[in-house]
Amino acid sequence: MFFNLSYYSNEKQIDSLVSPTFLVHAIDDKSVPVENSITYFHELRNKNVKAEIHLYQKGGHGFGLGENESSPMWAQQCTQWLKLNHFID
Repeated sequence: MFFNLSYYSNEKQIDSLVSPTFLVHAIDDKSVPVENSITYFHELRNKNVKAEIHLYQKGGHGFGLGENESSPMWAQQCTQWLKLNHFID
């Protein structure tokens, strides 16, 4: 069986069926490099997919789950984005 690394690269799987995307990432995440989210964001924009990205200096991996040094603003920013894109009222 042939192993195709491209298949596992999110930025290479973007097509017209990809939903508008809100990205949030902590720069100090030691599990997933922030460059992954930045690359994905750029490719979304290149494919004309609505997208917004928020990067935070601290938070580590999983900060959105309320872990240490979590940015309290990401949920508010996501709510505003959801309203802007008419996903919620």
